[in-house]
Amino acid sequence: MKKLLFAIAAMALLVACEKNEAEDWSDLNQPQKRIAVIEEYTGINCGYCPEGHKIVNNIMKQNPGKVFAVNIHQGGYAAGTYTTTEGNAYAREAKVETYPSGSVNRHLFKNYSAVLAMSRGDFSAATKKILDMASPVNIAATASINKQTRELKVKVRGYYTADAVDASEQPLEKNSLYVLLLQDSVMGQQSGASANPEQVIDGRYCHMHMLRASINGTWGEDIAPVTAGSHFVKEYTYSIPEKIGTDKVKAVLEHMKVLVFIAEGHKEIYTAAEPEIQFN
Repeated sequence: MKKLLFAIAAMALLVACEKNEAEDWSDLNQPQKRIAVIEEYTGINCGYCPEGHKIVNNIMKQNPGKVFAVNIHQGGYAAGTYTTTEGNAYAREAKVETYPSGSVNRHLFKNYSAVLAMSRGDFSAATKKILDMASPVNIAATASINKQTRELKVKVRGYYTADAVDASEQPLEKNSLYVLLLQDSVMGQQSGASANPEQVIDGRYCHMHMLRASINGTWGEDIAPVTAGSHFVKEYTYSIPEKIGTDKVKAVLEHMKVLVFIAEGHKEIYTAAEPEIQFN
């Protein structure tokens, strides 16, 4: 009799644990549309780049919480200012040849371009198409910075509501999780700044969404399995240096941002999250 009661109690505990686990993922376990990530390739000597910045800013304003931007300073127009090794790698993958140009979710829009990088004039239409696509995975993130130690902590949770498949509907074995560090309000010079007056302050240009580093590697971290019902939790700790980037720009903690996203690998971003950083 005692063995029977013990077995019943153990089964009840197991059911309770399974129920609690399901409840823990209730914010992510329903199918959702994709979140858009616009990676814009830019540079301080690019006279048309501020127009690109303005276009992306307007897209984000029209789709609050559904579109995020990454400004990647790269190439000859950047003149070595605000550049990163990660940004150079992303530009090579996107096959960037003109500035400004950019990719939307690293998706190949054959109507707009033969490569991932497309003209700024196509950003809006491409974003609309991405926002209407289903994502096989949902993610959420939290982030905090200790002001004394400059230590950044990021926690990412993900849940697959469908199997991840490639463009040919073939199942994938893994995806990639990216955790990018961005910086707002970097004051500096910019050719053509008058085309985007909202970011001109006292004659200087206020650079936003600037890529500073990828804290889990240039191409992120592998995530597996990627089938419906699978889920993950990843935690990262990163010490933010006083100065950051190839040209050692001051890293102001209050201006830092974190952007996380899931992609098929080097291409095809499914969804993203930009947590509000808490300070302690």
